[in-house]
Amino acid sequence: MLTPGQDIQFCPVTQFVGQLLRLLVCHNEKFGTQIQKHVKDLVAHEMSPTLYPILFDQIKAIVEKFFDPQGQVTVIDTNTQFVEHIIFIMKSVLENKVDHTTEHLGVTSIEAMMLAIVRYVRHLDTTVHALHIKTKLCQLVEAMMARRDDLAFRQEMKFRNKMVEYLTDWVMGNSHQMAPPGSGDVTAITRDL
Repeated sequence: MLTPGQDIQFCPVTQFVGQLLRLLVCHNEKFGTQIQKHVKDLVAHEMSPTLYPILFDQIKAIVEKFFDPQGQVTVIDTNTQFVEHIIFIMKSVLENKVDHTTEHLGVTSIEAMMLAIVRYVRHLDTTVHALHIKTKLCQLVEAMMARRDDLAFRQEMKFRNKMVEYLTDWVMGNSHQMAPPGSGDVTAITRDL
């Protein structure tokens, strides 16, 4: 995650959105869970559509920090929690059918952000929780494709091919998922994918 000093070059609104997103993984002993829930709902349902381009760019900047310089994923609980909240937020934003949202969705491309999220989730172990996250991500991809005419794509075919590659990798149970010992039976949940 970004530290407070790393976003000094951004305008105050961008800094605010970045700080708001950091609260999605607030671990305050007493209020952390409430803060996370309220921030998630606020960003998902109450944020002005004019801020969507900034939101998308800030999400991308944060999720890209979940990869080391060689592009390897750093899977830790905080990162996974952040990605899970972002999936909910993005799905809510894309499912918001209010007319004035359409013009702001296409201002910036979400390709890099979505691919980074999918790359991260792709490396989660095959646990019940991870399968729930993957199912939610598939629903997000479905919502994104339903709104594709309102979104900006730089290289749509390349993006689609990469998404199909990553998603089929999960469904086929291919490369990056190792079921930890004692993970229980996850086959019923896998069918949802």
